[in-house]
Amino acid sequence: KELGRTGIQAEPSSILILSGALQGIQLISLGLLPKGAAVLLEKPSYLYSIHSFQSAGVKLYGLPMDDRGLVTEGLEAQAAQAKAALLYTIPSFHNPTGILMDAERRRELMEKTAALGLPVLEDGAYQDLWL
Repeated sequence: KELGRTGIQAEPSSILILSGALQGIQLISLGLLPKGAAVLLEKPSYLYSIHSFQSAGVKLYGLPMDDRGLVTEGLEAQAAQAKAALLYTIPSFHNPTGILMDAERRRELMEKTAALGLPVLEDGAYQDLWL
């Protein structure tokens, strides 16, 4: 029910319950990404996510941010140059900046990553948090 509220349709057999986002990052890094794979992420990014990716032998490439979140201009070139396998983002109340990516920027990001065939790992730990 909770996933459906956010627009995600998934069968119960497709859901894996984790102890937290870091466990998910670790499982994805070790189980789905080849050793040495390139991951794009916001710069700055959540410190412990960086450690999780690095411990799995993943190469990280920082992408610039502005007051609207991850800057999508030039994403295609950056993804190609790094031969990126994944983009990791925290669009809602980004850690450590607190930035909330607006709807237009989110749409741009999804259009560009879809065109590239680049999977997006969204860290939604704070998406229901409003202060």
